[in-house]
Amino acid sequence: MLAGKFERIGLSGGRLLVTEIATNQREDRPYQAANHAACVQSLMELVEKKTALSAVVAVGHRIVHGGFRYQAPQKVDEAMLEELRRLRAFDPDHLPAELALLKEFGRRFALCAAGGVL
Repeated sequence: MLAGKFERIGLSGGRLLVTEIATNQREDRPYQAANHAACVQSLMELVEKKTALSAVVAVGHRIVHGGFRYQAPQKVDEAMLEELRRLRAFDPDHLPAELALLKEFGRRFALCAAGGVL
């Protein structure tokens, strides 16, 4: 239903870009967030405004560095979270923020396999 992205999270000149798939209507506006997890509330409000949170059946996020074990899409489970925590030092620019984002979605959505266990 929607495609979009937050740009320059934690930096000046941040933006939120969203496209409604059915109408190709685009929204591009300034947006400032201190970190990735801070974007979740705005994302949830946007989804609720455009459709309904009840329409969300899964949350996906690309992890930049999943090591040798995690190179393809899959559900997040405790074993994966342990491995990603172990690998944090290999990718300090991405993995801590990605783990925080998984934790925030897990906290907000019971259907998220992460379940807020970080």
